Amino acid sequence: MNNIIGITTLIILTLLVIRQIKVWKLRVFLSPGFYFGFLWILGVVGIIIFTKAELIPLESPENMDELMSFIGFTGLCFLILTKKGYSTVSKEPISINFTSWKIYGVLSCILILAAVAEFMRLGGNLNMGLAREMMHDNIVNRPNWINYAITLAPPLSIWAGYKAMLLMVEKVRTPITSVILLLLPLLANLIISITMGGRVNFVYCFAYYLIGAALSLPIRRSLKALKKPLIIIACGAVALSAFISGVASQRAEHYDDMLSDKQVYFNENYKALEFLYGPIEYMTVTFIGYQYRRDDAVDLNKLGYGRYALNGFINWTLPFSGQIGLGDASIAKGLGIYYDNQETYDFKRIAYNCTHSCYIPIVKDFGPIGAYPFIFFMVYIAHSLFIGIQRKRTIWYSTRFYLFLLFWEYWVKSNYYGTLSSSVLISLYGLVILDLANYFFSPRKKPNHFNFLR
Repeated sequence: MNNIIGITTLIILTLLVIRQIKVWKLRVFLSPGFYFGFLWILGVVGIIIFTKAELIPLESPENMDELMSFIGFTGLCFLILTKKGYSTVSKEPISINFTSWKIYGVLSCILILAAVAEFMRLGGNLNMGLAREMMHDNIVNRPNWINYAITLAPPLSIWAGYKAMLLMVEKVRTPITSVILLLLPLLANLIISITMGGRVNFVYCFAYYLIGAALSLPIRRSLKALKKPLIIIACGAVALSAFISGVASQRAEHYDDMLSDKQVYFNENYKALEFLYGPIEYMTVTFIGYQYRRDDAVDLNKLGYGRYALNGFINWTLPFSGQIGLGDASIAKGLGIYYDNQETYDFKRIAYNCTHSCYIPIVKDFGPIGAYPFIFFMVYIAHSLFIGIQRKRTIWYSTRFYLFLLFWEYWVKSNYYGTLSSSVLISLYGLVILDLANYFFSPRKKPNHFNFLR
């Protein structure tokens, strides 16, 4: 692997994170560029450390360099666009008024019930290594009502984060029952993550909370006045990192009856950063996946020109279509261009269980050169939606977040398979359910931050 490319990418990502914080202050927790930079810093640092220690297979180092160049270019695009549109956004708090405390409480209870039901359905197993091994079968056989309940997590978490930050900043005395209810989406996603033997649901649920918290305050709010919330966020981040590391350890011991060589090496040589091993391992495994998938999943003679990276816009079925006899028909399948972005998870290929990042579908579509303008295009859209969500003073419907979350998740989860290459309607279900519940059961009122305490 080319160390110059790696170091250059690391510098770009570091500058990106610093620039994002400097410009957007706490509103940075809303920015896809900030999360992209922070998460890939962990990946780049990890790959540099582990390749130097010869703990990462380097059968096709040119593929590693290609991925690193894509990451660096993406970071550069976000860096260039960081302040674009800043003058047009609301500098004051943005009210999130898309639901009531009553509706939130009912739907949060349904979400936690779904999480517990799924946990019990699978035997109440706490072995995350075994759960991970059975994950695909478990998801296929999961009841539909649980799948739909899980889609409620993003809007409920955003609302909970918004209310929680207001309570901490305004120092409103809150009943313990209200505090518990505000934590229900996070707890539900912790249970779901344990049940699946992963960490994705819990990690991104925490980020949804931060989105809500970021919107509750003015951009120029003094950090000194936010000492308590920032300490809580920092402690939450450390706890999250410890959980991720715990999952990595348990899965390694399940498969090999011992910690991996990478974890042993990292813990021995970077003791002060031991709690970061999980997130670093989580990001570096994508380099391994990309290295192999670039060779066995990409045919540059059959470019898709959007068929792969954006397949989710035509790869969707109507809700409950299976129950009404329509099966899983979709536009993509009807046109014969359906694409399963996890098709390489076939239990046969080398490192089949390693994610390959959103960049594999991009290269499948546009080739290694054409990938660059497409990356800039996708970054531009994500940043524009980040600006757009901040232009309103009040957000009355959770569906207002739909496009923003669609492209926010694309870059925040860029180490995964490419969220826009699977059904984009899935992200809409929870938002629509919440808005419909609010429409039918909660009268529309003027925004009142503390109305739920009455």
